[in-house]
Amino acid sequence: MLKITKDIWKQKMEKMYMSNSEKGVFFALFFLLLVFLENDTAAASSVQQQIDSLKPGEELLLNDVVIKESLTLTKPIIIRANNVIIEQPLKIESNDVRIEGIHFQGEQGILMKNVKNISIFNASFASSEEGVYIVNSQNITLEQIELTGIPSDLAKRKHGITVLRSETILIDDAKLTGTLDSIYVEESKQVRILNSQLRDGRYGVHSMYSEDIIVESSNISEYTTGIMVMMSKNIMLKDNLVAHQQSVHGTALTIYDSKLATIQENELRENKTAIQLQKASDIDMLGNELVMNVIAISGMDVWDSVFSNNRLRMNVLTTASSIDGLILSQNAYDDYGGYDLDGDHIGDAPYIATSTFGQWVLKRPNYQYFLGSSSVQLLTTLDALLLLSSQNVLLDERPKLVNNASIEMDFRWPYFVVSLLILGLLITGWRKLL
Repeated sequence: MLKITKDIWKQKMEKMYMSNSEKGVFFALFFLLLVFLENDTAAASSVQQQIDSLKPGEELLLNDVVIKESLTLTKPIIIRANNVIIEQPLKIESNDVRIEGIHFQGEQGILMKNVKNISIFNASFASSEEGVYIVNSQNITLEQIELTGIPSDLAKRKHGITVLRSETILIDDAKLTGTLDSIYVEESKQVRILNSQLRDGRYGVHSMYSEDIIVESSNISEYTTGIMVMMSKNIMLKDNLVAHQQSVHGTALTIYDSKLATIQENELRENKTAIQLQKASDIDMLGNELVMNVIAISGMDVWDSVFSNNRLRMNVLTTASSIDGLILSQNAYDDYGGYDLDGDHIGDAPYIATSTFGQWVLKRPNYQYFLGSSSVQLLTTLDALLLLSSQNVLLDERPKLVNNASIEMDFRWPYFVVSLLILGLLITGWRKLL
């Protein structure tokens, strides 16, 4: 009986413990797991050591790694990455650095100061409060930069790309959304922003105390102001689509206390105000398309500026008030009711751009909600009758016709002559019958 009890107890104990072969398999798997984790951690923690071990001009290839440490580049090198995530800031303190293909997931992305000849290519920033921060640097290229900010109030957001006291900066093919200002430029020169898509924030492009700024071939939407230019000069805004700035004070373009700006061949669509000028001089606005805005152009304290050869369609108001210092010339207005009797494609009567109701909207923006009412339409009709005798009126003396009335008249003259001949024949035949 005792022997049977011992056998049963032995069998239970053997079931509780693994066999030697099972133990061997378990320890082998455990060892491999430790080696894998150790190698992965070592790869992430040793990236800075790999960088420091490079000679100037050498290249570092990184693949499939998550880097949890902050990195500092102190020598001219090239970093090419594939499926690499950095969770801490990357600081560039050396000239002649190129970085490709890194994905940033920290609060800050790339910081560079007092450097030259830096190229960042195909970098993305997710959950980042700030993407690229450039200070006192020259000849910087940012190409294929993508950033999605953290959804929050504007007061808590930061800029996507910041450029301070720097020059010769190229930002090409950037996709930035959910920031305070997508691109903020201050005290800088020769900054070019090309082929970019900017959306959602306070300002799409914000230039302060800067010169030689170009924004070209970009799509900018859903800001308070699409492009804000302040205390700057030598500005070129060309071939951009700036749309959907729909807040009460929303503007596509605002030029404030600035001079020598060219606004050319842009499409400004569905904004509360398309172009706003304040304390601005020598502003040339040429060949733009202004479509479905509440106010096409407004201004205050404007000097030596020209609004010429633009096309305005389906805007509620051309301008809110008279703008001294602004010349309107040869623009096409879809609400122009004049004729072209001499066939030169220019209206024979001036276009009245000033609107009494527009002046009220400028003083009290909430009045814009009455646009389109019968009372406002009556007021607009009275404007056309009374404002021509006023000195405080903005006119386009040579408006272009949206539909070519002269061509229509050319076709009507032959029909008119033929009709007269037929009428003469009918009268002659009728007399003979009598």
